[in-house]
Amino acid sequence: MSATNFVVEVNGVLLADATVTLADQLEVNLVSVAGQEEAVLVVTAFLPGAPKPEKYIHSKKGTVAAGDTVTIRLAALADEKSTMIREPQGVGDENRANDGMTCSFCGKAQIEVRKMVAGPAVFICDKCAELCHEIMHET
Repeated sequence: MSATNFVVEVNGVLLADATVTLADQLEVNLVSVAGQEEAVLVVTAFLPGAPKPEKYIHSKKGTVAAGDTVTIRLAALADEKSTMIREPQGVGDENRANDGMTCSFCGKAQIEVRKMVAGPAVFICDKCAELCHEIMHET
């Protein structure tokens, strides 16, 4: 099965080196918050045929700001058999590839909720935001 290699760099520093088969999908997500100078950049692979917990693979989170250069290089691969996102060498435990966005309130992963809102180093899912809204409007 043929595949595509995606290399994503921010200011020349490797963020993700991903291989994606034709049956799977790859997203490059840029999440910004009004009033914040930086945005979060995450590469996510979606594997439709995988069991639910393994349907999504995330890169480490990167941050970008105005003036940063994001480079995405693509290359066709003839012999790759599975979708994967490889971590850059030297990435510490705090930036592991499977640390995708999780709600800072309930701990649910991005794949377990409908929407995720990002703040500076925090995230809140749609259910927790709804609950907060209800609590704030109680009389």
